[in-house]
Amino acid sequence: MEMTIFTAGSKRVGLGHLTRMRTLTTRLSWNTRVITTTPDTAVLVFAGTEAEIVPLKEGGELSKEIIEHSRGTSVLVLDPPYLP
Repeated sequence: MEMTIFTAGSKRVGLGHLTRMRTLTTRLSWNTRVITTTPDTAVLVFAGTEAEIVPLKEGGELSKEIIEHSRGTSVLVLDPPYLP
């Protein structure tokens, strides 16, 4: 199975979203792509996993990028929820 996750975290925002998604990734052992506006922090949190980290530009058209990067995956997780 393959899963795509949209999440973000930083010292300013907090790391809860990233750490929850790392736990999910570890427990499921699925191929995981993490799309995020905070790639430097995501790389640190997901260290030791095989998750692919895909950086997104903050302020861009995130909804289009999330959809584009999640094509072909079995599960899309949005944490925090972004798309209506």
